[in-house]
Amino acid sequence: MKRSLMARMRLHQGAPESQSSQKWDIVQIRNLSAGGLSFNYTQEVALGTILEFNIMLPSRPDPIHCLGKVCRVDKGSGERIETTKRITIYGIAVRFLE
Repeated sequence: MKRSLMARMRLHQGAPESQSSQKWDIVQIRNLSAGGLSFNYTQEVALGTILEFNIMLPSRPDPIHCLGKVCRVDKGSGERIETTKRITIYGIAVRFLE
């Protein structure tokens, strides 16, 4: 998809307690297909991590809820400078599970 889309994302609640998260983050989707999606993120996410998404589409009033498994992490796919500190950007690719 060439259109810029946003999604809410968090670690899946079915994950072990030490890995699950109540906090939703907003991410901008770089690529979206029937099989998965990719996005940039400011934290590294381990391969195999299950993520939960609510993808917002302009043509739908309700978000699309789905789960995905991290299948690729591109370390340092970019940098962002905030005040005096550099933040590494990770490119995260996810394969949909449902």
